[in-house]
Amino acid sequence: MIKSASLGAKQAEKNLELSKINIDKYTLTSPIDGIVETVNYDKGEFVQTGSPIVTILDKNNMYVKIFVPEKVLPSIKIGQNVVLKSDFLKDKNIKGKIVYISPEAEFTPMNIVTKEDRTKLVFAVKVKILDNLDSVKPGMLLDVLLD
Repeated sequence: MIKSASLGAKQAEKNLELSKINIDKYTLTSPIDGIVETVNYDKGEFVQTGSPIVTILDKNNMYVKIFVPEKVLPSIKIGQNVVLKSDFLKDKNIKGKIVYISPEAEFTPMNIVTKEDRTKLVFAVKVKILDNLDSVKPGMLLDVLLD
C-alpha cells in the first residue's frame, strides 16, 4: 500500500510539472507595452495558429490621420512639427510630427456632408503624437494646426 501511495504521489508531481509546462506554453504575451483595445475571441472558441487574439493599442505610437486639400501640399513636409489641440484639453498644446503624406489623392471622406466638399480631392496625412500621451485617448477629435 505504501508503494502504491508513493507511485500515486510521483504521478501527481509529474502531472503538476506537465500542467506548469502547458500554462507557460499557452500564456499570451504581447511584443509591445500597451492597452488591450479589443478581444477578438471568447473563452472556449477555437483559434487558428497566427490569428490575432487581441488588438493592442500601442500608447507610444499614437497618431492622427488628417486629410488636406491639394493647395496645402506645398506647405507641408514629412518631419514637420505641428501642434494639435482638443476642445477637451483646453490648456494643453500637443506636439506632433508629420510622418506620412499620401502620394495619391482621394475623395473627401464621407463624414463631410456638403456636396461641394465631397467633390474635392484630398491627400491623407499621418501625424504622430509626440507628447501628452496619457491625456490623448483613441477616437478623440483633435485639431491639427499646420504652420
